[in-house]
Amino acid sequence: MNTEHFIETRKRLSLSQEELAQGICTQATLSRFESGGSIPSVKILTQLCHRLGLSIAELFRTQADSRGEFINDTLNQAEFDLIISEYDHANQKLDELELTEEENEQFGERLDYIRGYLAILLGHHVQENIDGFHAKLLDSQTEIDIYTLLNYCGLGMGYAYLGKDQLAEKYFNFVFIHVFDFQSTSAGETWKILTILFYTAEFYSSSNLAISNRILETIVSMCSDNHMTFYLARSVLQLAENEAAGEANKTRLVNYLIDAHAYAKINRNQVELQRIDYLIKKWHLQDLAISSIFDN
Repeated sequence: MNTEHFIETRKRLSLSQEELAQGICTQATLSRFESGGSIPSVKILTQLCHRLGLSIAELFRTQADSRGEFINDTLNQAEFDLIISEYDHANQKLDELELTEEENEQFGERLDYIRGYLAILLGHHVQENIDGFHAKLLDSQTEIDIYTLLNYCGLGMGYAYLGKDQLAEKYFNFVFIHVFDFQSTSAGETWKILTILFYTAEFYSSSNLAISNRILETIVSMCSDNHMTFYLARSVLQLAENEAAGEANKTRLVNYLIDAHAYAKINRNQVELQRIDYLIKKWHLQDLAISSIFDN
């Protein structure tokens, strides 16, 4: 039983043993429990946990469980930072992790793809990370899984950054063909599919607006179906940029910006909010009455 978590919670709430035990059990009973001695009755333990705002189940989590939760929470935060373009903060979170060999077996693929994407997006050691994605694919199983698709997408991102668009398109095309065959079984996998689709759409925005728009509209639909807002701001803003690069229908352009601004505010996506402000000025939309929305 994880009595350390029990003790840490009591101390965090500034409760003495006497205060916690009052009306439930003797201080001696509580002291024996905290010192690793006898476990009190279920009734007493339930009341003590209730006073601390804990569930009994939390006390049965092992240190390994707690460590796994910490790693998973850190990777979740880094993935979210990747989504909202907070790349430096994502790297700071990942720097907190030093995985053991056993932990690397469980979390290594996820950590590596996030690190690789961040490095390419920040322009750090791009060729080295391209080589890393190639190595991952050589070592991977023949069956296509979510990390296979993420590695192919990473190669596309890397080659696009280096200006090798033909190579980049080869890998993005592979992703585009196969990602829709992948059946997501969790919210985490859906996040990853949205990530793959977004960077594929971003790549095609410079060469084929029709394909890019189709992918972005798919992202918006998937976000709506799965009640996820995280990629909405970036996807709708990319639709606005595609609109500006193509027919530039001003009404449609402004509507995209309004929607992107709303989604960015929901997700506290400061990077996208700043970019929206920049694009309003760049596209000379300040004079529109509708622009007052962005001041709120």
